[in-house]
Amino acid sequence: MEIRRATLSDLPAMTAIYTHARRFMAEHGNPNQWGPTNWPPEALLRADIAADDSYVCVEDGRVVGTFFFRQGEDVEPTYRVITDGHWLDGSPYGVVHRVASDGSVKGVGRFCIDWAYARCGHLRMDTHGDNIVMQRLLQKCGFVHCGTIYVEEDDDPRLAYEKVRKTDCIRIDAGGITYLEHMDGTDWQWGSDYTSGDLYEAEELYRDGHPIRKNRLVFVRCPEPKLYEPITARDGQYFGRPCFADGRIHILLVDFPQKEILIYRCAPDMASAEVFVRLPLDAVPDCYNLMLHTTPLTLTRQGRENTFQVVWPERGSFATDPSESLDSRDGDRLLFSKWYEDPDYREELVVRRCPTGEVLERADGALMTMPDGQRWLFV
Repeated sequence: MEIRRATLSDLPAMTAIYTHARRFMAEHGNPNQWGPTNWPPEALLRADIAADDSYVCVEDGRVVGTFFFRQGEDVEPTYRVITDGHWLDGSPYGVVHRVASDGSVKGVGRFCIDWAYARCGHLRMDTHGDNIVMQRLLQKCGFVHCGTIYVEEDDDPRLAYEKVRKTDCIRIDAGGITYLEHMDGTDWQWGSDYTSGDLYEAEELYRDGHPIRKNRLVFVRCPEPKLYEPITARDGQYFGRPCFADGRIHILLVDFPQKEILIYRCAPDMASAEVFVRLPLDAVPDCYNLMLHTTPLTLTRQGRENTFQVVWPERGSFATDPSESLDSRDGDRLLFSKWYEDPDYREELVVRRCPTGEVLERADGALMTMPDGQRWLFV
């Protein structure tokens, strides 16, 4: 998932998300927070977008969540007065409001809140007393209940929460890249600045004749507070998600002007990288969900047309369900996670043969890859 600023073209998706959220709240014991006023109104969403305070969460090129985020000095006037307690810290802070998802992807709310916190280190939020789901999420995210505040849109009190980063930390200058992800099976973290969105969105911009600003890809490994950047891209080139295989980090890069897909293999010291695989860009219909997986190292694409494509080292394609997504590869087996809402949410492991897609096994449970590379199935 990725976060970007919302635009007016996102309004239909945002409106649909809030409609779903109001229904979800009502079904889970919270009909009064947004329901009676049909909150939030479109005029407010438009104002948030115009002020660059509105954000959307994107998965596979599709808007699946949205929220308001602003940071600075005294950015939320309703937080000036707090009863039944006190704020933890009086320094400038960030505030998140109206976080919601369409329910199609798990973990959107936490992803959005963690993203906002990573950008300010001091975050305040509030929620309705009947919103038990959000209260539990804020507690899981490490927030502290500080007291009660009141908002302008109604007379109902709100529970006030705050999370403050400890100051005894090591500072690393990452050039504005402040959100990093863990690389499965390693102690490496990686991060990128999505100057033109994800890889597929960058491709759409290029095809529409817009210039593609290069993005950056950086790595860190605990406990060493050092930033590694083995490749510097050029304008027109764009990084995808990296992958760890055969003891090395591998980097996916698409060179749109040269119409090439490149896979780099990093040197053991991460000081440099060399081209390991070079493929023509027309090997795939587009870059939608073009990703590296392991083990062995494999390049795949999962298109919007519900076709899964093994691009390299084998070639093959087969139909998949819209709720299936590839987790990893294990030899000649492709391990897919599939989710259901029938009506309760559940997950299933689907094992397919590579590259034909023949289903070999199904098992209930959620698949997770541990830091040491083990795969655990939670049932």
